[in-house]
Amino acid sequence: MGKLKVLLRGSAFRSIDALVAICIGFLTLPFLNKYLGNELYGMWVLISSVTGLMYLFDMGFASAVIQKISSYINTRNYPKVNSVISTALCIYSILGLIIAIVTVGIACFYHPDLKGLVTSTNFKIIILLSGLAIAFEFPCKAFAGLVAAHHRFDLIATYSMVFKVLSATALMLSLWLGYKILMVAILSFVFSILSSLAFVYVAYYVYRDMKISAKLITADMFHELFGFSAWAFLIDVNNIVKNRIDVFCIGAFVSLSAVATYYASVRLVDYTLQLLYKMLGITLPTLTGHAAAGDNDKFREDLLLINRINTYAFAFAFIFYVYAGKSILYYWLGNNFDYQTGYIVLAILAFGRISGLAVDGYITSLYAKSKHRIMTVTGFFETIFTALMLFVTLSVLKMGVVFAALSIAVPLVISKLVLLPLLSKKQLDLAHYGALMAMSFRPLMLLVPCLALLFITNPLLPVLTWGRIVVGILLAVIVVVFMIFEIQSREKALIAQITMVLLGSVNRLYARGNQ
Repeated sequence: MGKLKVLLRGSAFRSIDALVAICIGFLTLPFLNKYLGNELYGMWVLISSVTGLMYLFDMGFASAVIQKISSYINTRNYPKVNSVISTALCIYSILGLIIAIVTVGIACFYHPDLKGLVTSTNFKIIILLSGLAIAFEFPCKAFAGLVAAHHRFDLIATYSMVFKVLSATALMLSLWLGYKILMVAILSFVFSILSSLAFVYVAYYVYRDMKISAKLITADMFHELFGFSAWAFLIDVNNIVKNRIDVFCIGAFVSLSAVATYYASVRLVDYTLQLLYKMLGITLPTLTGHAAAGDNDKFREDLLLINRINTYAFAFAFIFYVYAGKSILYYWLGNNFDYQTGYIVLAILAFGRISGLAVDGYITSLYAKSKHRIMTVTGFFETIFTALMLFVTLSVLKMGVVFAALSIAVPLVISKLVLLPLLSKKQLDLAHYGALMAMSFRPLMLLVPCLALLFITNPLLPVLTWGRIVVGILLAVIVVVFMIFEIQSREKALIAQITMVLLGSVNRLYARGNQ
């Protein structure tokens, strides 16, 4: 099977997986709100955010393992691949044990004010289950990158969909039967363990030359992984803190109910990012291969293509949420939900957080060339700026969730769309870098006519009307006309090639059906 077909199949399966996750999220979030209530659900969100900080113990090794495995598989250096896996398995087993010990310590010595929402014993059990699930997941990270390096995204997406459907079904059934937050924690723990085991099985399936041995654990490989992961760790710290600090601050300075209101918009943006990254985040092995071969011309061509595709995706997503976001919140969570505030939060977060997609090509390129330390600079800028804005707006000025969203979005936009591309120039060392940046961001010009139309026609009420439908059609026309004149020759050729592959697949399915 040709490389394009393999990538398309992987992208399709990952996209379906993301769509399944989105559908499940749309079903389960109102279910959790209804059967747990705003405050108990807000507590679950905070507990998940706190235990999620355990991922800091990864210390960037996951990024190092993925990059090294992809690089060595591209050069067919299988002994090195096995050395990476064996060394990483040793490291992650130790880290998993540390997480288990820390989790037990938190469960024994942390005594928050539970406000009568849950008993102290159940709270400790929930903390233990959430932390131990992460501890068990850590050794499985040693196999990260094997599926991506072999472009078998379809396999991992398939098992992921199965577990998502099963876990969501079990969750909604248990809530419907009257179980509460403890059962939610138990089910999350069980399905997390099963998913981790399935991940390891898929890794063994795609890489039949795998050998794990204590003899393959070497100091040289540890230093090689640590040299890459030291900077990746700082990046991960920034990402984890930055992705949870808004929820923590709203819970601390506003209320648990405000957490639930804000989190609905966060989940919508997360669903979109999950879908888009599943569709488009399959390029690291390709760019790593160009970097390993020293082919800068191919590297630049593919980087530009990736940047432009991702920038179009960012523009489409933001336009969609400005157009339909209010209606989605209204029909999804009902008219009792504060959809007006939720819509403003959604629009702000959509622009701020999804803007990172537009520069994902730069991020992937920095990882491919092991020059990702520059992301530490932009990451620290984002986190410090965000923390200061959150403290001032929520703690000092006592403002609400809209300003929490602005505190997240403003630093991201400055960092992702301005600082990161400029600071990457020296690190990537590519010809005509200024032209590359200009061509990468040119699809953002689409926002001007689309947002102008939406500003004029966007009604205050969220209900769908024929007028809204007409506006949607006009938006589609603007997008199509813009793309006809703006997309480049290589992109047109790629669209034609993808169309031929898809038509060929349809014809084969049709022929099989007639046999």
